Amino acid sequence: MDFSILKSAFIDILENTIQITPEEIPATSHSGYLSSIELIGMGIISYANYSQEFLKIFSKIMLGDENPSQDMMQDIANECCNLITGRAKMLMESSATLSIPKHYGYIDTPQTYDHSFSFLIKPNALVSLYIEIKEDK
Repeated sequence: MDFSILKSAFIDILENTIQITPEEIPATSHSGYLSSIELIGMGIISYANYSQEFLKIFSKIMLGDENPSQDMMQDIANECCNLITGRAKMLMESSATLSIPKHYGYIDTPQTYDHSFSFLIKPNALVSLYIEIKEDK
């Protein structure tokens, strides 16, 4: 499977929702709000870790809220993860089902993953995407 589809989906979502093109940077670990969605039937879990700075940018542009609460930032993280994974599913022309977004709180990275991509949106506004391949497809 070509995991760059997740990268393309992320770029597409940002360009079409907040009109920002992210810059891919070397994979990095950073603190942020971590969410995941499973592509049920494909054995793939898609994780996304959003820095507070990114979520504040997204919140300001999409919701007009310059100072979102911690709960709001987690909700935005879950929704962004849903948008990205849903777009990747469409690009793959997959019949997989998406799980409900799962949130992990404000942490560094998922415990296990097989592939990762990181992006810089603006200084200190980072997003990292992680892909876990489940053994029991």
